[in-house]
Amino acid sequence: MPDGYYQIPGVQEGVVTLAERLHGLEPVLEAVDGAAALDLGCGEGLIARELCDHGARRVDAVNVSTYQIGIGRQVCAGRPVHFYEIDLDATPPGDVRVGWGYDVVLALGIAQKVRRPFDVLELAFSRCMSGGLVAVRAPYRMFATKRNPHGPRWNAEAYCHNRSDQISTDTSGPGWLGIYRKWGA
Repeated sequence: MPDGYYQIPGVQEGVVTLAERLHGLEPVLEAVDGAAALDLGCGEGLIARELCDHGARRVDAVNVSTYQIGIGRQVCAGRPVHFYEIDLDATPPGDVRVGWGYDVVLALGIAQKVRRPFDVLELAFSRCMSGGLVAVRAPYRMFATKRNPHGPRWNAEAYCHNRSDQISTDTSGPGWLGIYRKWGA
């Protein structure tokens, strides 16, 4: 069985379980019924599937990996999930070819994987409609790494606070999770 990011019984071995990745996302799952959602860095599509199973009318899922998108198409079969193969590291936020006006936007564990994490957050907030939810997960407040040129501490939380009201924060799961309601125009 191949290795991937998520553990998917009968499909692939992985480093995390779906339950670990859903930790703290209850406010999103409660708000997604009837919503259009965007999942940036969707991995194998398991969270997109959960959003649909909680009533999302549509989920647009973005990832750079052809392999992960292929798994995602399998696990989301029959659900209103549309996958887009887009390299968020190479594509400026304004050039990303997905929709606008999403009710829910997820950027879970993606900002630390790109050279310009602020671009990922800008994309998330720009595609979310006023009053919609943006969920951001980052490892422990994104302390500097070789791939993070934004100083000794790149603070996703401060960036999000300047654009929204915080709904919840969770640091007991896999990294820091913030859920925000975007301010009106």
